[in-house]
Amino acid sequence: MSLGFIDEISRIRGIQRRDLVESWSLVLRHHIYEADALQISATKEARCDILLTADRRLVQAAREEGIEAIDIEAEPEQALKHISKNT
Repeated sequence: MSLGFIDEISRIRGIQRRDLVESWSLVLRHHIYEADALQISATKEARCDILLTADRRLVQAAREEGIEAIDIEAEPEQALKHISKNT
């Protein structure tokens, strides 16, 4: 994981130690990249209602963690429907 990515996420939301611990657990459980695990961890911690991404593996891992996730490339209509419903 590049420090630049951590610095950027930290600036936006603020990374906590528990985020990093949870992220490592997600890496081991789902065999995903650290950055993807951090996105799932941050989504859970921030209690976001959905995760939009173009990463199929991230969508699968997020769903397995109980997060509603949409692959915007594979399911663009569903993503647009969710966005328009919440604006």
